[in-house]
Amino acid sequence: MKTVWLGQGGLLIISGKLKIVVDPYLSNSMRLVDKTMKRRVKVKKKFLRVKPDMIIITNSHPDHADMMTLKKYLHKTKQGTVVLASEKAYDKIYRERIAGRYLNVMFEEGDEWTLKHIRVKGVRCKTDDKTAFGVIIEDSMSSKTIYIAGNTLYNKYLVQDIPKGIDVAYIPISGQYSTMNMDDAQRFAADLETKTVVPFHFGMFDRVDPREFGCKNKIIPKVYKVIPVDAETEETLSLDPKERLARGLDEVPAKYPRTYKEAVRAEKSEEKAYLMRKQLIDSLQKYVECDDPTMTDVSMKAPKIGTSSMFPVSSIEEIEGAEAPVYEEPSLDAPITIGDASYEDDASCVDDGADATVTDVPDVEISSTDDTDSSDEAPLE
Repeated sequence: MKTVWLGQGGLLIISGKLKIVVDPYLSNSMRLVDKTMKRRVKVKKKFLRVKPDMIIITNSHPDHADMMTLKKYLHKTKQGTVVLASEKAYDKIYRERIAGRYLNVMFEEGDEWTLKHIRVKGVRCKTDDKTAFGVIIEDSMSSKTIYIAGNTLYNKYLVQDIPKGIDVAYIPISGQYSTMNMDDAQRFAADLETKTVVPFHFGMFDRVDPREFGCKNKIIPKVYKVIPVDAETEETLSLDPKERLARGLDEVPAKYPRTYKEAVRAEKSEEKAYLMRKQLIDSLQKYVECDDPTMTDVSMKAPKIGTSSMFPVSSIEEIEGAEAPVYEEPSLDAPITIGDASYEDDASCVDDGADATVTDVPDVEISSTDDTDSSDEAPLE
C-alpha cells in the first residue's frame, strides 16, 4: 500500500491495481465561499486524470466535498466508481446530477464496504457536520491498517472507537473548520498508540508549521509525494541497540543472532577474511604465471598467510569468486530528513511541480483526455 498526499485532507491510496481517493480538493472553489481562502498549493491536474475505483468523502465541507474536483473524476467515467459519502456530502453529489457510471453510497459511522482486498469501516467523528465520519482502511494484501480522521475535534469517545496498534494514523492539525489544533492532535496521537502518525490538513490556507507537532513517531508528508510511512521516526532513531534489535529495526546476520556486538564482530571478521583471501590470490598468482614446469602444485608452493586453514580453497577460481562484504560501522545517531524544509512563507508551501510527476506513484493510470491543458492553475468554474 502506498499513499500520496494531495494537500489539505486529500489522499490517494494505491494497493495493487486498486486506487482510492479520499477528500480530494484539486480546485480553487473555496474562493467562492470566502475570497480570502485562496489555495497556497498549486493544483497538479495530472492527479485529476487518475481513474479511482473508490472515492471517500468524509464530510460536506467544500474543501472535502469539492464538486469541481468530483466532476473531473466522475463525469462520463467508463468504469463504475464507488463513492462513499457522508449524508450531507451524498446530498450535494445527488443535487449536482453528475453524469457518469458511479455508485453514490450514503456512508456513516458503523458502516463497512469491501472492495476486493480493501475494507473500509466508518468510525466516529466530531465536527460541525453531524453526519461526518472517519475511516479505518484494512488492506489484506499488504496486511496494513490505516486510520484517516477527516475533520474532527479531540473526543475521548472517538479514541475508544479506534483499535490499538494501527499502522498509520492521519490526523488534522490546523485547528480550522472544527478540526483539532496542534496541541489536541498531539494528545490524540498519544492516546491512539499507533505505530506512525502523519499530520495533514495544513498548509493549504494557513501557516501551520508541522515541525512543531510534538509527536516523536511522526512522518511529515510532502504534497503530491508518496508518504514514506516505513521511514524511521524520531522515536525509533533514539532507541538503544538492544531495543532496536528487539523491534527488528537492525538486521543481524543469521549466523550471529545473539547480540548486537556479536553481529558487528561478525561483519569485521568477514571483512578480514576477504582481505586474507585477496592476499592469498596475489601470492598464488605469481606461481601460476611462472614458467617453471616443476611448480605444478601451487597449493604446496603458496606461502602460509595468517590462519589460512580457516578458508579451505580448492582452486584460485574459487578464491576469485569471493565478493567483498561491505562493512559500515553502525550509526544509531545519524539524523534523517523528512518533510519540507520550511513552511515560513507562502512560497515555501507552493510546489511548482518540477519533480511532482505521476511516475512517483506506481500503477497510476493516466488518460489522455486532458493532455491539451498545460496550465497548473485550477479553473474557477
